Amino acid sequence: MRSFLSEYDLPGGEDFDDLMADLADVCIADTGMDDALGLLQEYGILFKVLPESDKFSHLYAELDNHARKWVLRGHTKDGEAVRSFKRQ
Repeated sequence: MRSFLSEYDLPGGEDFDDLMADLADVCIADTGMDDALGLLQEYGILFKVLPESDKFSHLYAELDNHARKWVLRGHTKDGEAVRSFKRQ
C-alpha cells in the first residue's frame, strides 16, 4: 500500500506516515471503503483511471482483512477466531 500511494504527490506538505496511520484507523474502526476513499481525497489523492482505483481497492481489502477490528474484539476478519465467534 505504501509503495503504491507513494507514487502520488501529497499537497501541502502532508506526510505519508500520517496517511498510512489514518488508513489503518479506518480499517480498525471498520468504517468502510467510502471512508478510505474520502480520506484519500482529503489528502489530495484522486485516481484518474480505473486500474489505479482497482489496485487501491485490492490493497485496501488486504489491509482491511488483516487489521484487528474493535467490533471483532481485536480479531481480524480472516482469523479463525472470527469464524468461531460468528458460529456462537
